[in-house]
Amino acid sequence: MWSIDLFATALDAAGLAMPKDKPLDGTSLLPALKGETNKLHNELYWSSAGEKGKWAIRSGDWKLVAEKNRIELFDLAKDLSETTNVAAKNQKVVTELSDKYNTWLDEMADPVSNQAKRWNPDAGAPAKKKSKEEKKAAREKRKTEK
Repeated sequence: MWSIDLFATALDAAGLAMPKDKPLDGTSLLPALKGETNKLHNELYWSSAGEKGKWAIRSGDWKLVAEKNRIELFDLAKDLSETTNVAAKNQKVVTELSDKYNTWLDEMADPVSNQAKRWNPDAGAPAKKKSKEEKKAAREKRKTEK
């Protein structure tokens, strides 16, 4: 379970249906709490794409982790600490999990922050934050240029 399941669980406990007009990715925990199932999700997804370009999907024993132009695949049954990237040896799994992630992300609403859902390599890097010293030097430079 994870936090997005709480809303779906509250609706289910109150006898209310999940909204049909707005897709939610949470699942009610009640069947698991009642002992009716021991599996709530086929996949778990994480995304902070936008300018960071980070996302992941877990499906069974596989976990695919991506950040901008880097992608790693881990077999959690054999490597729970995620120390060995097996993406090169399992391209079919990488493709399948990437496709599942993209399908899931397409179904999600646009971010409230107005950032892009997916990382765009053509958008440029975010501006680097300047230290106090760098800001002071820039002010001094502007003064001398006047």
